[in-house]
Amino acid sequence: MNLLLNLKHTFFENKHFVNKNNKILTELWNNIVEKYGEKHRFYHNLSHISQIFFQFENIKDKISDFPTLTISAFYHDIFITQKEMITKKLVFLK
Repeated sequence: MNLLLNLKHTFFENKHFVNKNNKILTELWNNIVEKYGEKHRFYHNLSHISQIFFQFENIKDKISDFPTLTISAFYHDIFITQKEMITKKLVFLK
């Protein structure tokens, strides 16, 4: 499976979403894809989210509430703006 399909599967299979409105879940998923696909994103994109899940793979059985952590991973950088990214870069370069 490719990156996008793997992430989509992880999102839709979250146990917190069982028996939820599929139309709403699709809208949420499409929003995630749209936000992480913004042109100003060089690092905080879907590849970054995929890498987070790759790092979770060996420890997910030890995490008491993995479904909640999954939701957090998807949304932790979703609202970062281009201005915030530039500011972080400038602080780093100083």
